[in-house]
Amino acid sequence: MFYGTARFSMSVTGSSCSFLGVKFSTEDLDNATANKLPPGFRFVRSLHITVNLRWPWNPGKQPTLDSALPPLPLAPPGTTLIAECLSTGSYELRQVTLHGVVPLTHQMRAVIDSTVEDRGKLFRAVLKLHLAPLRILRGVDLKFDDLRKIGGLGDNRWSVIRDSLRPAEEVLPVFARLERIRMRFLRKLVEQVSQHA
Repeated sequence: MFYGTARFSMSVTGSSCSFLGVKFSTEDLDNATANKLPPGFRFVRSLHITVNLRWPWNPGKQPTLDSALPPLPLAPPGTTLIAECLSTGSYELRQVTLHGVVPLTHQMRAVIDSTVEDRGKLFRAVLKLHLAPLRILRGVDLKFDDLRKIGGLGDNRWSVIRDSLRPAEEVLPVFARLERIRMRFLRKLVEQVSQHA
């Protein structure tokens, strides 16, 4: 009854996720309990997931655009733990809401720099890395809220612009491009999951 009636929250940041106050990680391969969600997760009916996209490249160390996209230098994302838990049998999950799905604020300078160069190619790759594991969902009403915009709003947005070392006239269109890419990706993910319902 507890798992079926409560709405649960999970926070995913890079290779880890937090659920019921416990952190699980795909990097901690030596500890079996640290890289597997608890069996009770299969009984959760309603889940709210905040996804913080971890950007794998630092400013000034972006891959060159002349070469093919390199493999992302990251452990599998925390969403992989959800997919692994749900892939081995039946589950009760019926409603999932994605919240955020934005890069970490302190990494926005690297995101902006790469997007100016590649028009969002790396951003699409990072979205795919973090969200593709959720395509396993079946019979789930997948939604997303878009309250958090790329770069944040108000003062936060201007601090990101200031930190980017680029003029606002150059950064604001990048925010708009990233937001369009993100929304297209999320809508496509919802459509793919709904086809499997």
